[in-house]
Amino acid sequence: MFSNYIKITLRNLAKNKLFSLINIFGLSVGMASCLLLFLYASQELSYDTHHEKRIYRIISTLSQMEDNGQEFLAGTTSVPVGPALTAQIPEVMASARLTGASIFGFKDMITYEGNSHYVEGGVIADSTLFDVLEYDIIEGSPEIPLPHSNAIVLEKELAVKLFGQEPAIGKMLNISTAMGVGDYEVTGVYEKGTYDSHMEPSFIISMMNAPWKQFFDQMTNQWVTNNMVFTYLVLDDQADELIVDQKMDEIFLENGAEEM
Repeated sequence: MFSNYIKITLRNLAKNKLFSLINIFGLSVGMASCLLLFLYASQELSYDTHHEKRIYRIISTLSQMEDNGQEFLAGTTSVPVGPALTAQIPEVMASARLTGASIFGFKDMITYEGNSHYVEGGVIADSTLFDVLEYDIIEGSPEIPLPHSNAIVLEKELAVKLFGQEPAIGKMLNISTAMGVGDYEVTGVYEKGTYDSHMEPSFIISMMNAPWKQFFDQMTNQWVTNNMVFTYLVLDDQADELIVDQKMDEIFLENGAEEM
């Protein structure tokens, strides 16, 4: 019986070749499109699912007065926002800020044993970054990857590029950043391939590094200008994000209204 169905189907296909071709082609394109959309959605939804925390990044709504008040969104905040929210909102368990050379239109250069490399994707961050975002630390202390102000954590591929198969911990690097040239001790290496994440820097240095600290300290009261850092918050499991958002607005207006 089943073989008869096959024969009839083949005969109909042979009799109506153009119609059959159009149907088969349309079905193939539809199935392929659905498969590609499914794979794309699965990939996008896989990012940052490993953190096991309620993590939020603060965005800013900016208004251009010379453009008739046209508003646009930025994924960054001003420098003092993160620490102030952590100190004043009980639902905020931790926060971290980071920025990078691209914000300043600068390229970082790392020198080791006379060999220099231009490196993209390096960031300057609060040491609390590792309390907020999860990184797979494969060398160094997972608890305290940035133990001092001249510490640097490298991504594994960059560590291999610089040191080959030698252990990276304790190696000294000379790095030229937007704030000048300085020496940094490698205190950690992380592997970015372990998790899918939107934030996979080539290296991480501390905001407490002397020239960077001096630079950011000048902006501790600038709530509106110098919107240059990504700010992440970890909320308590029971926190209502809408209430936290309202508290954020109140704190921002209390500190930045005059500047605005």
